Amino acid sequence: MPNLSPLKFGAYHMIGQDAWEPQRTNNFELRFPNLPQLYSIDTGIAMPANSSEYLTLSLKSADTVNININSINISYGNNTVKFAGKPEYGDFSATFRDFIGLQTERILTSWSKLVYNPATEKVGRASVYKQQAYLLEFAPDGTQLKTWKLEGCWPGTMNFGSYSNDDNSVREITVTFYADVAIPLD
Repeated sequence: MPNLSPLKFGAYHMIGQDAWEPQRTNNFELRFPNLPQLYSIDTGIAMPANSSEYLTLSLKSADTVNININSINISYGNNTVKFAGKPEYGDFSATFRDFIGLQTERILTSWSKLVYNPATEKVGRASVYKQQAYLLEFAPDGTQLKTWKLEGCWPGTMNFGSYSNDDNSVREITVTFYADVAIPLD
């Protein structure tokens, strides 16, 4: 039987030790480095060349990566044993602040138009709308700690928020992204 007494009674072991530096939730970025040249639906205006940079800088919050490895159940006699099955990668949401000068909404809707164009009623090709994304975590001093590479990432549901004359807060756009694979690059 293992020793069941506490490893430590206090927190002195944490003082001044880099190993015990807590990861903060506000030290992250979500990057889309290879977005193609984007055009709006009505006027055909090209998005700025650094559109993906604008999305990163407009980001307010993002979900973490969720992975579920399904089980394969094999029954024999009076028992069942489980084996690893196919992995599934959960959808993740990101909330962006809508900056007028950065054209945040226009960038997101132009990317979404590559998935489905409501003006032409055509669904795009996956080779065009699926992109790579990177979820990066940083230490408080800016040192890069963790990276997730998200393959086959594309915008699905887009919620453009609401308007109110009783409020003057920043407008936010929440996008649910789909990804085929999430790879930790640690």
